[in-house]
Amino acid sequence: TDQSATIIKTFCDTRILYIENRKRKGNYICRNTGCKLAKGKYIFVMDADDVAIRERIEKQVLFMESNPTLIACGSFFKTFDGHIHIKSQEYETIKIYLLYNNMFLHPSLIVRRDILKEIEFYDESFPYSADYNLCCQLALKGKIINIPEPLLFYRFHSEQITCVKNKQQKEYADIIRINYLRANGFKLTLDQEILFTHLMTHVKFTTMDELQQIYILYQELMSQNEFLKSFTPTAFETFLKIRIKESCITM
Repeated sequence: TDQSATIIKTFCDTRILYIENRKRKGNYICRNTGCKLAKGKYIFVMDADDVAIRERIEKQVLFMESNPTLIACGSFFKTFDGHIHIKSQEYETIKIYLLYNNMFLHPSLIVRRDILKEIEFYDESFPYSADYNLCCQLALKGKIINIPEPLLFYRFHSEQITCVKNKQQKEYADIIRINYLRANGFKLTLDQEILFTHLMTHVKFTTMDELQQIYILYQELMSQNEFLKSFTPTAFETFLKIRIKESCITM
């Protein structure tokens, strides 16, 4: 409705590829189409309703070039009311907190294209949470961080997937959490995995039996991590205790 197609076609630049779908295909199918056609060293994520600062691409490319061990990075962001939103910066912290939620603003990402190809781009079986799954897959592959600078103006609105498909998004997010936990080497019973997802989503535990099960889960996770060394032990312990406290449980 904003004449985007007409405007794009006015540019005489062979680097710009305009792809038009004859029918609506969905968010992540379209992203994958673009990623597979791209030939550059990096893939930038960008949504039509957000606004990048003028230096965004330059700053993120220079940052990645200066840090060759990084496979991706996001950034802080601003909302249109001027508020700056801060995201976790340290990789070791991000690795742990991905068990809880996505630690990146998706449209702030820059990713090395060869890495994106290795993980086979976005998993289209997660139509409402593939960005969360992508960040988990990247964290398993290598170092990802957030640049401590707002490089994007992000727009909240009522038509976002987070608002429109909230229930489905939460269901997919639970599957992603467990897949990520398993990929880090943890082995829990099915009941413990369900309990873990409840703990990560602020379900309140009130009965003595629930409290006991949470304590057993806590001990099991700490014990397995001591062997696996997937996460920094003290940071992982702090993370679990915060989640437990938020579920109204006192350790």
